[in-house]
Amino acid sequence: MDYSEPSIQAFHKHAGNIEYPRTWGFPEIYGEDSYGWWMYSLHEQTAALAGIVREEIAKAAPGLLLFRNTTRGGVFSLSNDHDGSGQELLTRNLDIVHLDPYPVGGGGYSAVIHAI
Repeated sequence: MDYSEPSIQAFHKHAGNIEYPRTWGFPEIYGEDSYGWWMYSLHEQTAALAGIVREEIAKAAPGLLLFRNTTRGGVFSLSNDHDGSGQELLTRNLDIVHLDPYPVGGGGYSAVIHAI
């Protein structure tokens, strides 16, 4: 959880005046809207960082592309949260994205693929 002023401002840019959550993973405390906007803000800032990396790579090595398989961390990783914003925002900030619909866990592909 980031309590820096820039993070709180990024949260309020989307969420308005609802309370900034002060705990991780407890939407029942601050409300689903507050937690949802916090996750979106986290994804937005993380994706923006990927965009900065892409810009710096282009300066040093033109033609080198930034690639990521955005689902390899599993659907519950920070970058692949269930709301889908992590993948959408990353797609805007990477050169190539592989949107694998089948997340891989430690043991490989699951025998059961659940539709979302």
